[in-house]
Amino acid sequence: MNDASTSPASVSLSAMQDLTGVAAEATGRAWPTRVLLIVVASGVLLVAPIALHEAIHVFVAFTTGVSPSAMDIGFVGVYPGVEINDPLDGWRLSLFHYSGGLVAGGAMLYLYIRWYWKWSGNKTTFEEWWLGALILITAGNEIGNGIAEGAFNAEYIANQEPASLISLVATVGGFLVHRIMLGSRGARLAVMRGEIGDRNQIEERLGRRGRREPRWPREGA
Repeated sequence: MNDASTSPASVSLSAMQDLTGVAAEATGRAWPTRVLLIVVASGVLLVAPIALHEAIHVFVAFTTGVSPSAMDIGFVGVYPGVEINDPLDGWRLSLFHYSGGLVAGGAMLYLYIRWYWKWSGNKTTFEEWWLGALILITAGNEIGNGIAEGAFNAEYIANQEPASLISLVATVGGFLVHRIMLGSRGARLAVMRGEIGDRNQIEERLGRRGRREPRWPREGA
């Protein structure tokens, strides 16, 4: 009886060990690809909003009557930017200053809501969590830059307070909003530790911690 009861257990354990080894080997092979994808996605998410920011400035300047020959595209202070040689005043100047950051930030926020949040579903892999964080951090940074550039243009160009503080607060705010929206604290911590799995499953597993685990009978007992 004892032999009959312990044999399936040993076979099952061996099979589990084999599957674990195969999974670990597959994960090891996939890791360089995952790192490459993270680097590429991060680069795109950091560069694309800056390009959109400046493209919106050019579009607004052109549509409000500025000649293309009067635009100098390069660096304004420490930031890539567009300088206008023709005078702008009133609402046209305000629209020019505010438009770049607010439109770029709004586009990243739309990407987060309409694509990332729908695509991620209940998945909470390490890469997916930080991809969403990067999208919302970038959105916050661009929105903060738009407000700072419009309200405190001279300070924004010189990278001085309060413009730099507005951008920083908006950037940190984007990260905090992402943390709040991505499930419970326990699930977020599990994701940040690198655990991979379904968000609901992680939360359910974390909710069961603290309960007594059943003790398995030792072989031959």
